[in-house]
Amino acid sequence: MSQDTTDHSATHRMTFCSFLRALRTPSFALLWSGQTISMLGDDIYGITLAWWVLEQTGSATAMSTVLICSMVPTVLFLLIGGVAVDRCPRLYVIFVVDILRAVVTIAVVILAFTEQLQIWHVYMASVLFGFANAFFQPVFQAVIPELVPREMLLSANALAGLSGRVAGIAGPAIAAAIVALGGTAFAFALDAVTFVVFTLCVLPLLRLARPPNPESRTMSILSGLREGFATVARTPCYGSASGFSRS
Repeated sequence: MSQDTTDHSATHRMTFCSFLRALRTPSFALLWSGQTISMLGDDIYGITLAWWVLEQTGSATAMSTVLICSMVPTVLFLLIGGVAVDRCPRLYVIFVVDILRAVVTIAVVILAFTEQLQIWHVYMASVLFGFANAFFQPVFQAVIPELVPREMLLSANALAGLSGRVAGIAGPAIAAAIVALGGTAFAFALDAVTFVVFTLCVLPLLRLARPPNPESRTMSILSGLREGFATVARTPCYGSASGFSRS
């Protein structure tokens, strides 16, 4: 019985070590740490934004409009973001997109602290965030294989998924505490800090940026978009959701 328990514990330790093995690669560990902090800020911002909108307007319609302003640019530009992944150095795309998100968040923070933040500012910020996410989402997944060896790719993808789950649990709790203690402006400010932290984590990785695939440069942007639409149409879960699936 004792031997079985020891073997079971050893197996769990080996499984846990395998799960974390991608963190042995310093470049991925730096990117993952910054992204985890940034995702935590995203969830803090989302809860705080909902709080602010409902507090200022008391309107569920206004909150729905915020979500639409964020989602529509993401859907419209997602395929263009996928083309950019193949035509531009991916780490540079991440860096530029994160700077854009940081600037937008800092603008929201300044308006919030000066009590000049209005609902149309929130709509504009949501549009810009949606546009940025259309580029960030595909490029972040695509850059992971550039930073870790093939045998660590499973671990890296698992850790990237863990970041989202942890942020989804901790972010709302942190947001509620900060809003209750300091107000929405302080919660927005914390999100801005997380973007700055992520930018600083990506900055030293730019020297590792790989040039784009030469084959992708020979393909026109329109050809890349057509290929992307074809892929969406062939994928049932995306095709049915976007109206591209054939009945």
